[in-house]
Amino acid sequence: MTSFDPELDWAMLWRLLLAMVLGGAIGIEREWLNKSAGFRTMILICMGATIFTMCSQQLGHLGDHSRIASNIVVGVGFIGGGVIFKGEAGVNGITTAACIWVTAGIGMLIGSMHWEIACIATGAVVIVLFLLKYMESLLDRVNSVRHYQFTTHLDFYQSRTLESVLVKYKLKLRTEQLKKEEERIQQFISIQGTESNHQQFINDMIYRPDVHSFSY
Repeated sequence: MTSFDPELDWAMLWRLLLAMVLGGAIGIEREWLNKSAGFRTMILICMGATIFTMCSQQLGHLGDHSRIASNIVVGVGFIGGGVIFKGEAGVNGITTAACIWVTAGIGMLIGSMHWEIACIATGAVVIVLFLLKYMESLLDRVNSVRHYQFTTHLDFYQSRTLESVLVKYKLKLRTEQLKKEEERIQQFISIQGTESNHQQFINDMIYRPDVHSFSY
């Protein structure tokens, strides 16, 4: 029967506790935004990566300690793929999947006893999630892509009125899909521009008598 080294056991315990703290620090922001993988999930992912890394070190055959740890990346890939889904406005969950991926990496650092790098990496992730979010919001206001759906009379499409409206508000057409229903045209468009120009475009389209329906 294998005897346990108390010092080794305490070292493993501290690594698990650190995994809980660092994983929780990353999960707070996801939980605050009500994402599918939040506080508890990030803690469990970080702890799981730490446990498997420690097991890999203890059970490694012929000095190869990477066999178990290398499969952490595969397992985390399945979890990350489960939180990515396509919504009406595009693909969602990519940031959460990236958080899962990097949290597992931090857990592996903890399990391999690279405490300092794990703490620095966690601090960097927290900065990206909390502080750079405001920079991202600023960039979205300056240059954002929004999706619109509206139905107009056939004459509206043939007269290329939409193109003139986009030019008026300095908006760029990214994608366009059309569906003809008798004398009406249903259009699905994605346009790019500043937030204020998007709002002016919305106000213009809503009050146009030749636009039968409009949603965004």
